[in-house]
Amino acid sequence: MSNWFIYNKKENYMNNLKHNNISKLEALILANRDIVEDQSVEMFLNPSLDKLHDPFLLKDMDKAVGLIIETMKSGGEIRVFGDYDQDGIASVMTLLDGLLFYYDNISYDIPQRVKEGYGISSGMVEKAVDDKVSLIITCDNGITGFDQVKELKNADLNVIITDHHEINFK
Repeated sequence: MSNWFIYNKKENYMNNLKHNNISKLEALILANRDIVEDQSVEMFLNPSLDKLHDPFLLKDMDKAVGLIIETMKSGGEIRVFGDYDQDGIASVMTLLDGLLFYYDNISYDIPQRVKEGYGISSGMVEKAVDDKVSLIITCDNGITGFDQVKELKNADLNVIITDHHEINFK
């Protein structure tokens, strides 16, 4: 039988216990995530929309929003390209939930893990081109899909890449 141990950053934990109205479990969870500053603890324990970062601080957010609005006004189809892992699926569903509030000509495509692998597959590109999609928005992929994005652009599809990964230069 295995024993489970809870990782503990004791100094962080002790610091977090000093906050008012915080349980020992909350103090431990926050400590292990290196959340110890008063403002960060407050944001974690009492989240609200007015505490979110301004999304327009992200590079080219105005261009991305413009493309989405332009596609909606022209009646074009938006397709979200996700990934098969949890953060890919969750980001696709979050984006779809938000966009479907305003527009309904939206679809998604997630690669089949064994057959297509990670990221934007050639099959996904071919389907989008054949379906005459207007705009592709990637979630959790696309940053290394240079060839696939080039194919999409050559077919006159607009592409917005949203990906938290980094390019690995070797």
